[in-house]
Amino acid sequence: HRRLSTRASAVVGVSAFTLDRVTRNGMFDGVPRFVIHNARSLPPPTEPPARPPGSPHAFGYLGSLTPHKGVEALIRAFLNGMTEKSATLTVAGSGEPAYLAYLQQMAGTAPIRFAGQMPPQDFLAMIDTLVVPSLCHEALPLTAVEACVSGTPVIASRRGGIPEVVLDNANGLLYDPDTPGELAACMQRLINDVALYERLAGNSRSMASGLGDVDVWLSHY
Repeated sequence: HRRLSTRASAVVGVSAFTLDRVTRNGMFDGVPRFVIHNARSLPPPTEPPARPPGSPHAFGYLGSLTPHKGVEALIRAFLNGMTEKSATLTVAGSGEPAYLAYLQQMAGTAPIRFAGQMPPQDFLAMIDTLVVPSLCHEALPLTAVEACVSGTPVIASRRGGIPEVVLDNANGLLYDPDTPGELAACMQRLINDVALYERLAGNSRSMASGLGDVDVWLSHY
């Protein structure tokens, strides 16, 4: 594979992390290299209904329900760090029935809702902050792209290509999933610091303008 990869006229990585990981292992030697982040076309975002002052902060997870996605860690952080009055968590996506039942058992009676599969724009209109708690090295998760394009701040693990979309303290917050308590601390920061949340939300859409333009994305290719 290494030998054949040198015959390519160019190689594209959807994140610098992915391209670096592949080429450091001897692939595409001498081939011109380009990073082109994935783009996502979404309907124009609708303004969510105004929430009463003091209402719980709505966190959400959107994606497959598998262990490497870190959903367990998210539920655990929510259970250990949030109160019923301070936050809610909506988990959207599908997975193996046995694993879903395990997650639901973990959640118990906490304000955690399992919503099944939903269109991204409908889901993002329901929440205040998206959490991307991946334990694996994601190439470039489209859920983070979709959230940024919609103007939704993101709390995400510092894994793979995620930090190329979610910039710490700019349009979201990053944390180390190997450090206990960091995810819960990030969630608590956005609950307590309204000014920080509003700044991240205000930056999110403008910083993701290129990620929401499929024509520009195609022109790069």
